[in-house]
Amino acid sequence: MNAPLRWLAGLLAGTAVLVISLIMLGVFDPKPVGELVWERPLPAQTVPGLTRQIFWLDEKTPDADFSLRLTSAHQSGEIDSAYGLLLGSEDDYLVIIISPLGYAAVEERHSSAIISHSAFQPWPHINPNENEIWLDVVDGRIAIRINRERYWAGEVGEIGDGIGVYGESFGETAVIAFPQLQFFAVVEP
Repeated sequence: MNAPLRWLAGLLAGTAVLVISLIMLGVFDPKPVGELVWERPLPAQTVPGLTRQIFWLDEKTPDADFSLRLTSAHQSGEIDSAYGLLLGSEDDYLVIIISPLGYAAVEERHSSAIISHSAFQPWPHINPNENEIWLDVVDGRIAIRINRERYWAGEVGEIGDGIGVYGESFGETAVIAFPQLQFFAVVEP
């Protein structure tokens, strides 16, 4: 191999290593909307067998654009379970649901109906342990990422301004952990 080809091969290899490193560092990941307003861990949910639990926080979302970032995990117990992030009110809410078995869904639940934006289906980017759910609201449109991979985007009906977490067991008791919830918003000076 002559010198120019070796030089070109070295340049290409170096560029590939640089690009892969930047991707792994998250440089190209979407940034949250606005600034970090608050972050905190949430208490783990012990979900009795064959039940569903919803825990609403005291915080509310603004009328402006915002982002939520939830880290959640199946901690112990029934593996055939689900957990997720809620946006709305007790009667009308959007729920992003993931299962440690590798399934995900996005549903809009109203007192009179359930609208499935993405049916409970396999999603290859779900981890059996810890997962991240990212929700961005910009100009009334919602974008959802699961473990940094775009899962769903669209518009939803009137759902309210509450924030909550969701846990469900399809068998025995399950324990779901929520080690971190972050809220970002556009802060007016």
